[in-house]
Amino acid sequence: MLLIFISMCVATHISVIGMPVEVKDIEEFVRLAERASECIVKRSSDEVKLKLRAGKLFTLKTSPQDADVIIKRLRCPVTDSQKRAKRES
Repeated sequence: MLLIFISMCVATHISVIGMPVEVKDIEEFVRLAERASECIVKRSSDEVKLKLRAGKLFTLKTSPQDADVIIKRLRCPVTDSQKRAKRES
């Protein structure tokens, strides 16, 4: 019984560590981008998701107009997911 409990705790801990963190504040997202290796941009018709790889995965959901302004402020390499998919094909 104890072994099952321990294995459940370990599995839960591992899955929590790998989960992306959603950032609500634009200024915090820009600060996180300073230590990020890459920013991936995923565009849909009504929103844009910006994803930072900085040890963990951080995401920010915003409008297309705000996204263009935020992308100009980022100091890490920016990759558009549509261009990335075509390049990998």
